[in-house]
Amino acid sequence: MPKLEDRYDRQIRLFGAEGQERLEALRVAVVGLGGLGSHVAQQLAYLGVRAFALIDHDRVTLTNTNRLVGGDVVDARARRLKVSVAARMIERIQPGAAVSVVSEPFISEAGFAALHAATLVVGCMDDDASRLVLNEFCQAYERQYLDVATDVDPGPPVRFGGRVLYSVDGEQCVYCKDLLDPDAIQSAFSTPGQRKDAERIYGVPRAVLAGTGPAVVSLNGLLASAAVTEVMAEATGLRPAVRHLEYVGRTGVLVANRDAPRPDCYYCKGLRGAGLSADVERYVRAGWGTHLRSDAA
Repeated sequence: MPKLEDRYDRQIRLFGAEGQERLEALRVAVVGLGGLGSHVAQQLAYLGVRAFALIDHDRVTLTNTNRLVGGDVVDARARRLKVSVAARMIERIQPGAAVSVVSEPFISEAGFAALHAATLVVGCMDDDASRLVLNEFCQAYERQYLDVATDVDPGPPVRFGGRVLYSVDGEQCVYCKDLLDPDAIQSAFSTPGQRKDAERIYGVPRAVLAGTGPAVVSLNGLLASAAVTEVMAEATGLRPAVRHLEYVGRTGVLVANRDAPRPDCYYCKGLRGAGLSADVERYVRAGWGTHLRSDAA
């Protein structure tokens, strides 16, 4: 009769038993357990990862059920936490896995503690202010940071796509690759009065900007699969991970972005390895977790 450990036989044929052991040794923190994060968590569990920290304050709604892996209408009616749904899914795939959940924004004492315990942090959020903080944490404490994002613009013209940025050794990050929207970050970190002034001067449609955009399961799945494949390649030694991938829906092509990052990046060069002296904890003390309250993509 087949043994439970034989379940990995087909992938061990690709990258060997040592590669499988490296996957099982990963400690992964997933920030954002929506359409992207649920795909990532599922695939990592199938690969054999056995230690997860799941971080998300949000609850399942009916509009999530078109793309939330492991979630259903019953979860939406019960308003279950997304981290609880993801934990249930992982434990079904990977019995005995060590799964911890943080049902708070990641910018919190519990969230930061979970990030400290991880060897790999995966960001699956939908706002750039939160991405900037998560990137700062990972650079300061030398954590591998995998950032996954989709982008859908109903137009006209219709545009859709996404990207994966894998900062392994601090050679680049979401900041020096110009993947963040400075206007969105400035708005997020502004006071209510400053935001009102910006609306008055520039006519910023806050009601529109605060809304949620289109999202489909296949686009999330494509980008999540690309991201997890790079984790697999890097962790097992199959090949070095491609650091930056972009998917352009108009052409249906997933390509490696080889553009050089901006030199002398403040985050992945200046703060890399700074640890406590970077004082990333100032975001927790200032209560930015409550102010930003990033939702999962």
